[in-house]
Amino acid sequence: MSEDANLLTRITENFQEVTNTGSEDAYLQLSGALEKMDSELRGYTQKLAIDEMKAVLLKLKNDEGLQAEDLGKLKSWIVGDAQYYINREKNFENWRADLERFIKEIKELWMEHPDHERLLRLRSLAHDALGAVSNIAFYVKQKDSVDKFNTATQEIGESERVVLVSLLEQKISTSSF
Repeated sequence: MSEDANLLTRITENFQEVTNTGSEDAYLQLSGALEKMDSELRGYTQKLAIDEMKAVLLKLKNDEGLQAEDLGKLKSWIVGDAQYYINREKNFENWRADLERFIKEIKELWMEHPDHERLLRLRSLAHDALGAVSNIAFYVKQKDSVDKFNTATQEIGESERVVLVSLLEQKISTSSF
């Protein structure tokens, strides 16, 4: 599956280094290995589904009706990663509660002439709030993608068909193997 046969070994070793040292460099090394894994998995997933997507594309180009199975394949190809993410993610409400708490603390600490310690605490809270917002925004983006796909494919009229053909052609032409 992986062009880099040692990728899992590298990830495991990088994680062990994170566990042992907790250093920024160790986290950056692990991050790089995980990004490589993500890229390779994306390419492998596309390779596995390319023939099915070409068949769905042909049906769309010929204005043939798509069966439920075709729609399932299309959904998997276009928003499958987003669907898996929102199904798996269980922290959304915690992130929202954390964000609410961070904003409440920021409001309580905010003063016209804050002292040094208060400024440091405010910066720390701002950093924590940014992390929560980033997680929330990513979740919402994934959910919106799935929702838009579901809405767009409830009834595939001419305009939806044209968009899907264009999207599939683009994704097929840019697929990396």
